[in-house]
Amino acid sequence: MPPPAYFPLNVMLNKKGYDSIDEVLKRGQHALSPRAFETAANETGALLLDTRHAETFAKGFVPNSINIGIDGSFAPWVGALIPDIRQEILLITDR
Repeated sequence: MPPPAYFPLNVMLNKKGYDSIDEVLKRGQHALSPRAFETAANETGALLLDTRHAETFAKGFVPNSINIGIDGSFAPWVGALIPDIRQEILLITDR
C-alpha cells in the first residue's frame, strides 16, 4: 500500500524541523470577535476547525466548519483530515 499523500510533507518536517511551540502560540493564541473571525475566515481561506464536543457542535456551528473534538483521537484525525501543514486554521473552542 502506498504512503498517504501527506507523508512526504511529514518527512520534510522531520528533516527540516518545526516551528517552536512558543512561536506558534505567539502567532495565534488570541480570541477574535465574531466580526474579526468572519473577516479572517473570508480573507485567508482558513480552515474552520471546531474543537468542541460533537453534541455541542450538533446544536449549532459555524457554516463550513469541521468538528474534531479535542478529546480522544484529536491528533490522528487532524493529521488525516488536514494534510497541508501550512494550512491556516481558525479554531472554534469552548474557551
